[in-house]
Amino acid sequence: MRYAEDDPDPSKWANLAGYKEIIAATIQEVEGNPKSIQEAWSRSDWPCWKDAMDCKIGSLEHAGTWATVPCPPGKNIVRCKWVFRLKRKADGSVDKYKAHLVVRGFTQIYGVDYYDTYSPVVQLASFCLILAIATCNDWDIEAFDLNSAYLNGELDADEEIYMQELPGYETGGVGAAKRLLKVLYGLKQAGWKWYNVLHAAATDLGFCVTKVDPRVFITRI
Repeated sequence: MRYAEDDPDPSKWANLAGYKEIIAATIQEVEGNPKSIQEAWSRSDWPCWKDAMDCKIGSLEHAGTWATVPCPPGKNIVRCKWVFRLKRKADGSVDKYKAHLVVRGFTQIYGVDYYDTYSPVVQLASFCLILAIATCNDWDIEAFDLNSAYLNGELDADEEIYMQELPGYETGGVGAAKRLLKVLYGLKQAGWKWYNVLHAAATDLGFCVTKVDPRVFITRI
């Protein structure tokens, strides 16, 4: 085994040490996040987590994500859970408390709660080609991220998906459930629904799908 002090090029060991620090910090951050609403409730920073949950519930209700209804007998009830994440700044201080409501997709039943699940993802070769073309022509590259992208996907009228009452926000009474009207993260068909929305929006703007890669949209100006 070769040790750092025996190596004529110690720079790569320094880089390795830096990677280890990043990995250790990432693991510590993940392990520091509450794994359940009960764990979040037991912590001293619970008010911060509660504010994050309230904010998420508010945005979901504003988007018309579900309707509270009496659960029809014999219907499959899809479960959900809260996922907590503490976002930190570069200096390690707390930047933001984030709470996501996700569906436990493994509780869905094929043929009852979903059918198509395939979601196209751009090929790495296509991505590299686009960057190469932009570099050769000295074009600017812009990238953006959509907040709550999946909420743009709507379920069809004949898709009846019922989700349990939200943990910590049970307001419908005994026997109530949420009938989903829009897509939530975790649903089996979430990626497929989002691609359909993206495809429709891009084509309305004059873009067309390339023949070699259906994940790439192009237009001529």
